[in-house]
Amino acid sequence: MREVRRIYRAQYLQKLAEVTEIERANEAELHQKTLEERRRRKNAHLQRIGEDMKRRAILKDRKRIESKVNEAIEMARRSKVKRSQIFWYRRMENLSKLIATADNLEEALRTTSRSGFGTEVGKKYKRSGYHTTDGFRALFEQKCVGTISAAAAGSCQDLPAEEDASDPTS
Repeated sequence: MREVRRIYRAQYLQKLAEVTEIERANEAELHQKTLEERRRRKNAHLQRIGEDMKRRAILKDRKRIESKVNEAIEMARRSKVKRSQIFWYRRMENLSKLIATADNLEEALRTTSRSGFGTEVGKKYKRSGYHTTDGFRALFEQKCVGTISAAAAGSCQDLPAEEDASDPTS
């Protein structure tokens, strides 16, 4: 009987060792799978973070480039406006040379009639159809530019009345 117990005990311990070994192998395999899963999730998370950082960097760079382009476009637009204003001021300055006030009427008439059509102003009137050496006509036979320029310069008290398009006499 003792022998049988020993044999059973030996078989039990042998079976216990086999089961324990199988369980250890299962535990090790489960642990390995768990580590692999964690590593895979960590890599996927790092990949997402890396993609997000790249996306943000591209967006930031794109905004920086767009702001510089918009700044250049705005600067070009402002420059164009400034150039047009400068040309307008230059044109008004040239037109203001034609304006005759009470103080410079005699001088303006003398200068215009003496300089004739050789000057820049004279050439302008020659192109526009004012073929005369009469300084008075060159100065005062403008439809509206002279009066508007005079009003802008302050030498004209009020603007002439606008011509009525429906009036057949004008």
